[in-house]
Formats: sequence, structure tokens, C-alpha cells
Amino acid sequence: MKFCENTGGLGVSVYCLGIGSVKQEGGNRMALIKTPYNLIYNDDGSLCVTLRKDDVPFPGVKSFAVEEGTMNYFGQYSWNFDAGQVVFFPYALASGKTWADCWDETQKAYIGGQGITVYKIETHTIDLGQIYPAGTKITLSWKHKGCLWFVVARYSIDGSNWMDFNDGDTVEVKGDATLNFWERQGLHIKINGHRTEYYGNPELLLDRWYDVIITYTLPEDTRYLYFIWDFYKAYVSGISGYLNKLQLEIKPFATSFVDGTRPDGRFKINIPITEPFVIAFWRKNNKPTTAAQHDITIQADDYYQDSIASFTYPDNQTQRIVIQKDGAPAANVTIEAFDVDFHDWHFVVFVYDGSVLKIYLNGSLRRTITVSLNLGNFTHIKIGYRPSDLSAIHGMNGLISNLLIAKYDPNIWTDSYIQQLYEARRPFSVPPKLPIV
Repeated sequence: MKFCENTGGLGVSVYCLGIGSVKQEGGNRMALIKTPYNLIYNDDGSLCVTLRKDDVPFPGVKSFAVEEGTMNYFGQYSWNFDAGQVVFFPYALASGKTWADCWDETQKAYIGGQGITVYKIETHTIDLGQIYPAGTKITLSWKHKGCLWFVVARYSIDGSNWMDFNDGDTVEVKGDATLNFWERQGLHIKINGHRTEYYGNPELLLDRWYDVIITYTLPEDTRYLYFIWDFYKAYVSGISGYLNKLQLEIKPFATSFVDGTRPDGRFKINIPITEPFVIAFWRKNNKPTTAAQHDITIQADDYYQDSIASFTYPDNQTQRIVIQKDGAPAANVTIEAFDVDFHDWHFVVFVYDGSVLKIYLNGSLRRTITVSLNLGNFTHIKIGYRPSDLSAIHGMNGLISNLLIAKYDPNIWTDSYIQQLYEARRPFSVPPKLPIV
């Protein structure tokens, strides 16, 4: 990871996230690792984000999720053969076939249909470990090739009384897939415009792996889930179906196709703040939380002595700004609250001119706070974390897009200019210029 400073024609300096490596103190270099499934992280632990192309405030930008750690509830067998049929098993096998025939070792994938399985590959009951309330989003995702009749998802609070998701429930199909139609409880999909059933040319879907992402909103309180991939009539087409990198997460989107678990998201930028500044970004909350969440925190150290933070209450509805200056005790903290629902995209701008902090929401000035900050104290910025441990950087399950960190120039950052940025809904241009990736 590297940060570059660009100076526009009006003298605006901005910092941007780049791809590569950068020297740390002591001469060591940290490496930025970018995976094919959009997880980007540093080997020193300062960065761990998932890039998002499917949920952005406007075309031409990406967003990044600084997420809580994720767990794949299919466990170790999602990317490796489940020899003991602990999680996955066939409904029935074709004559002379065994469960081992349902695994392609070269492609690390389960195979259904075409004389191997009779109809289906299923899971045993998946215990989520606790009861999740109605309205919680869970995401099933996998890499796919070839044929598939439909997929079935079931939910239960006690593991015995099962209900099927159907076309009356809130279900989103994303990635390379789209919803084709419902057949009772069976969800049929298209991939790349082709139906995956035997009469939909599934042979055209053998050229590469396609992302199938299905997000279900729980209609009722739920602890247990059950899934079926049905390959009925695959024998008619003579085309097998392949399921690779199966993933089940309690999240509203597929994070990064991880095997097992992934640590909390992290984003810490070491940039000395020595003069008046502007921070602008688009922001969206993705998940209700029982813990307070920060969006942006400018800090002098990792122990929260000096900070400016955008902060959400646990009810996830009220936004507030916290200012704790020069090591002041909590009793002297300045708090400014905003009644804004951040479940949709919003444009947030902080402008500090050396004596006054202005906060803009969606192009309009919402707060002006007189505050004296010793800018020489501020050494780094943390983005998107929950302060359950004040020295840590925890994922917030929110999205940040089109981030800008710039020096303040009063000739540029006027009320009308900020309103124009909000209304334009376009990536920042020179000056200033900073798509995050």
C-alpha cells in the first residue's frame, strides 16, 4: 500500500490509496496483497478491506467495506472434500457411484448430475450457534459452472419445524447470477443471461467460474438453516454442475470467499495532520449493531486521547460527532447528534479551518463547532471501526466510497462547491481527485 500526494491546479493536496508496497519505520517494507475475490490487506495488519462493485453511491466508483470478521458456517468442508459427509451429502447416487465421485479434485468442486448424483446435493442442518431475529440478512454464495435445476433454502428456530424460502420472501440474487423464476420453494437462476436448466444452454457456463450470491432476509427468528442444490434433469442435457468455494455468512453480501474465517476489517492511515483539512466520503450502514461504530477518526495515538470521530449510536439511526481534544477527560467531550438514517448512501464532509469544525451532510451545512485542536498532535486516521478495544481497529460492516483527505483551501471548499459535489454524484475530479481505488 502506498499513499500519494497529488497537487491540483488550485493547490489542493490529496492523499490516495495506491497499489504496491511502502517502507515503514526501520526500513522494512509492507506488502499489499490483493486477492481475486476482492479482499485487500497488508501483511502488517493495518489494512483489511473488501472492495465492492455491487453497492456504490453512483457509477464510476467502488466502495470498500471495513467489516467485522466473517465466519463461513460451512467450515473446512466448503473448499475441501467432505469425506465424512459432515456438512454435505448426496440425496442419492447413480448406480455404482460413491460420494467420492461427487468431488473433482483438480477443480476442488462438488459435482452434481450427469450420472453421478440422483437429483441433489444437500447439507445437513447448519447450526448458527444462536437465534438471529427476523430481518437478519444471511448470504449463500459459491462459484458455479454448468447445470443446476434450482437451489432450496430452509430455516427453523428449533431444527425440526422447517420453513422454505419462496417468492414471498425477501431474496436478492447478485454476482454473475440473476433470479430466473421460483418453482414453489425452488429458486431458479440465470448466469450470464443463460438459464442453468437443461433447456437453457448450461454447456455455455462451463467456460469459467461464475459468482452466485444469494442474500436471504430471515422472515422469522432463526437458528438453523438447510440448503439443497437440485440437479434434476441434468442427465437430459448431459452437462454436470459444479459447486466450488461454498460460503454461508451472516452478512448482507458475500465478503470474500474465505475458507473458514476472516479477521476484522482494518484501515489505518498514517498521515500527519499539521494544517487545516477536509475529509469527504460517501457512507452507508449495512448491518444493525449493538456496539457503537466510528466512520472516521483522526487520532494522535491508539488510545483515543485526541480524536475527531463520526459516530453512530447502537440503534443505528442517530449519527453524532465526538470531539475529544488534547487528552480531555470524557466529561469534556463535545458531542453533536444527527437524526439521519445511514442505511442509504449519504455524503459526509468535515471541514476544519483551524478554529471551526464544519460538518456537512448531503451537501448542506448541519453543524458548526468552535474547537481548538493542536493539529501537531494528530498522526493517523482510522476508518470504519468499533472501539470495543480503544487500541484496536474493528470492522464496522459499513461501506465507504470516494474517500478524500485534503488540505483545506477556503477558495475551493465553499458551501456551494460542497453542494455541487453532492448533486453531481461523480468521482472527485482535479482538483481534487481521489477515487479510493
